Amino acid sequence: MDELENSSGSEYDSEYSEGEDNNGQGDNDTISDEEFEEDRGDPKEDRGDPEEDIGDQNEEIGDQHEEIGNVAKKKTRGLTRLVKLRKDFEDSKGKRRVVEFDQWGRFTGKYRAEFSSYLGDLARHAVGLRFLKWKKVTKELKDMLWDSITLYYEIDVSRRKQMMCHLAERLRDFRRKLYTKYIQPNIGKPRKLRVVPKPYKGFVQQKHWDAFVEWRLSPEFKDVSTAAKQARAKVKYPHRLGRSGYTGLREKLVKNKELAEDEVPERSFMWRKARESKDGEYKDDDVRNVANEITCHEKEIAEGSIKLDEGTDALTLVFGKDHNGRVRGVGKGVTK
Repeated sequence: MDELENSSGSEYDSEYSEGEDNNGQGDNDTISDEEFEEDRGDPKEDRGDPEEDIGDQNEEIGDQHEEIGNVAKKKTRGLTRLVKLRKDFEDSKGKRRVVEFDQWGRFTGKYRAEFSSYLGDLARHAVGLRFLKWKKVTKELKDMLWDSITLYYEIDVSRRKQMMCHLAERLRDFRRKLYTKYIQPNIGKPRKLRVVPKPYKGFVQQKHWDAFVEWRLSPEFKDVSTAAKQARAKVKYPHRLGRSGYTGLREKLVKNKELAEDEVPERSFMWRKARESKDGEYKDDDVRNVANEITCHEKEIAEGSIKLDEGTDALTLVFGKDHNGRVRGVGKGVTK
């Protein structure tokens, strides 16, 4: 899903190590709701069980829509955006925005960017650091997250699991940002590490921040981080897409008249375009060689000199069949 949101648990987590951006890495990741963890391993037992706070969390999320208007004066972008969304909702007399999906199940349409941002805001403010793993988030809280989504947006219940995966992804991005901006630069400075970052004091409690810092600096998490970096290094053909992913790429191609509005592009075409620089070149020799090979196969297919079996295209001729349900050249969250 930018951003659903998803690959096998190990692949997905390994793609994002501290201090590194996910942009340009991997094609697609498909993971289950349970596997979509922020971290692996358990924090030390003396920091307590985050689930003890579930009563408070349920109350906070249950009151979210009543209280959000009171935070409009805060200069926090996410909160301001949520307040604006609520105002637009009330002004329209409760009319929900329709979230559209393309043939691969990715966000598209008028509210694509807004909806993706809303999921990020919701994940940060409703879950934050209360749970160190996504799979520890309780069903009650997930129900409330779903209710918060469907209050403002019209989405079929069949996409609930997909939305949970997107929330988990946004939450992990938020936590990676906290580490790179507030923890990593202050390693060895315990007084600074004790301070909850000012932009997040409104919804991050001290005890949750302390547990998060402790876990991120633990030997167990360092092992996870090392494994993640090693796996990341194996990404041989990184794309150059930003936050908008393949959906944003398609919109750009339509705008530039490289695709018709109703045209469904071949995966191989999108794979190549995702790896081009702004001037239309391939900066990496390996990527360039593979892209040229794909282009040759595309021409052969168009000329009819190659007969393809069902489910085969230029990408499968180069890479072989997709494994583990993932589909190259279409973005995260897309499965066969």
